[in-house]
Amino acid sequence: MNGWLELEEKQSFFLDCLRAAMFYPLGALALLLSLKAPPANGQQVTPVPPFVGTYSETWEEFGVTSIPSGTSILGGIATISGDHMVTATSFRMCSVIGVPSDGSVLMDSDRPTGPLTISFSQPVSAFGAYWGSGVGCCCTYDDAPSILTFRDAADNIIGTDSFYYAGDGTLMWRGYRFGTPVKTITRTAGDGREGVAMDGLQATVDTHPAFFNGETALGGGFYYLQFANGTPFGYYSYLPDQNFIYHIDLGFEYLFDANNANHGIYFYDFASNSFFYTSPSTFPYLYDFSLNAWLYCLPDANNPGRYSHNPRWFYNFATGQWINL
Repeated sequence: MNGWLELEEKQSFFLDCLRAAMFYPLGALALLLSLKAPPANGQQVTPVPPFVGTYSETWEEFGVTSIPSGTSILGGIATISGDHMVTATSFRMCSVIGVPSDGSVLMDSDRPTGPLTISFSQPVSAFGAYWGSGVGCCCTYDDAPSILTFRDAADNIIGTDSFYYAGDGTLMWRGYRFGTPVKTITRTAGDGREGVAMDGLQATVDTHPAFFNGETALGGGFYYLQFANGTPFGYYSYLPDQNFIYHIDLGFEYLFDANNANHGIYFYDFASNSFFYTSPSTFPYLYDFSLNAWLYCLPDANNPGRYSHNPRWFYNFATGQWINL
């Protein structure tokens, strides 16, 4: 394969990284080792604290003005659509005055007639912003939640969030990491009319290998992945350098996105000092470049979603024999 020489040249780098990888905290592993079945309810949207994305929007460049529907934001990677949108230095939110989270300008949509939609030209793996809406409202208006709906590139809803603003005018952070990259985010008011202010938008364009699309956050830094064909990849966690994962059955792996139509991936497998290739439609079959053979990774018959480990058993199609690596 064309990428093989590049992979071979980097082998020494991977070996140097092994020592550092081994020091990654593994205390939470004991929890996962007792798992007997995949999680029943996948969590595609994980709340995250404030972060700095690859693109941001502070509204400062707009000054104080009206914002037409379809305006380009976030450095050109997204558009925002809706009505009654303006940039301003403050925004009346019933009993409090909303103020910018950074700089001197925020964006607001007062009593919109429909949803506010952010559409990304490239799917994002994380998004966050500071939000505000009416609090302590009265008379014909009650406090209403903001409802965010997250959709992937196929327009499937991967998750929602609903929250009330309860501040003193300081906008409130809501941030998310997505198991499946998100193409559109829609904000609607719980009562269909409550306005909204937003500022300090952060977005991270997805550079995560498509092999991991659909992964489920389990908490404690661990994930579970089952492919669209129903085959489990299993349980794993990312190291601080997210090119490394620790798979609870395969062990430490270094990731190389194959960038092909099959969403394939190369693994440098530290246990065997070899490179593997696989894809969502191929796994648990892997091509081993050291053995020049296709292997079949043996599932653990007693633990759905798990594979053989200690030792790891593989069927070698070149020799017709079971081996452990």
